[in-house]
Amino acid sequence: MQVLTYRYPKWDDVVEVETWVSTAGMNAVRFNWIMRDFKTNQVLNRASSVSVLMNKLTRKLSKMPEEVRRELESYLVNSRIIIEDDDKKIPKLDDTTADYICTGLKPQWSDIDVNFHVNNAKYVTWILESIPESILMNYELSSMTLKFKRECKIDSKLQSLAEVCSDNNNNNNNNVEYNHMLRFEDGVEILRGRTKWRPKFINNFDFFNHVPEASIKDL
Repeated sequence: MQVLTYRYPKWDDVVEVETWVSTAGMNAVRFNWIMRDFKTNQVLNRASSVSVLMNKLTRKLSKMPEEVRRELESYLVNSRIIIEDDDKKIPKLDDTTADYICTGLKPQWSDIDVNFHVNNAKYVTWILESIPESILMNYELSSMTLKFKRECKIDSKLQSLAEVCSDNNNNNNNNVEYNHMLRFEDGVEILRGRTKWRPKFINNFDFFNHVPEASIKDL
């Protein structure tokens, strides 16, 4: 899964989301999303996710049966890739290469989907647990690439590892980049990822002391 963020929506923005499905090779489909500002048509966010079939019994990847392919054909859109694949290799991290390690992570029942697996969105929360607070306070997430390796269930215990790829000392535009890995406590990896961060736009709006009048009336 890849996500590019150009601008985060602001208070009272109206957004529209366009989504469609396209082919991705012989045995996969690509889900695409574009989020726009409804008033200006400015693109706020783009995302692309490639999904493959898995054998429910062996839990291994499976080729797409011809009958499934025919059933999907009417839903597939022939379109260009909205985000080019990230060919840069994401390394496997361990205790010696990671700069930050967060331990003791465990799914809650609210994280579980109908198949009794952890919802993929929860993985994003977990990789952010290993990001330093100074980055979370002063930077905003601008790009994310995730490569899912294994399933995670309710009784799993996980660790989140992060490695600094670039920082303010060697990056002219002050952006920061991290490699990530989620793993079970026994070391088996679940996910590899990469996040890119840019300095937050600073403004003088104090959210807590200046609540918009419209929101007060709505309470």
